[in-house]
Amino acid sequence: MIKIKLDKYKDAFNTYDQDVISESLENYINSVVKMIPLNDVKINIEGKFEEEEKDKLILAIHKTYEKKNDYLDYIDKHDHIFRLVLFLIGVILILLSYILKNIFREISLIAGWVIIWEVIYDLLFNSVKRKRKKHLYKELSNCQITFKKENKNE
Repeated sequence: MIKIKLDKYKDAFNTYDQDVISESLENYINSVVKMIPLNDVKINIEGKFEEEEKDKLILAIHKTYEKKNDYLDYIDKHDHIFRLVLFLIGVILILLSYILKNIFREISLIAGWVIIWEVIYDLLFNSVKRKRKKHLYKELSNCQITFKKENKNE
């Protein structure tokens, strides 16, 4: 469970876009959510809020992470096309190295293998990180959010 204490309602929102949460709140949520199991993502907000403010805050948190998830979907879609194009360029450069002579042959061969390696590296490492983030954002965009009244006696 992610526990958040908000003294001021306005602190939760981005200064320029009131439909999404502030960067500092987002950073806090992102850092804490990494330490809890993904199937147990719940947010508990402590503070004194009206019902309308609670609804707006819930909507803002969910919308922030929905936008982030949509952005990663967009990147994945275009990244596949980009990787395919780069892979084809790498293969063409390797095939071209059999035609060329001298130093151009070596440059073409090395460049082709470097491009193919970068595509494979992106597939194996960057893609996995992005999928993890996507799963995390998906969980946060649908997580349960509860409110606890601030206890002034503590």
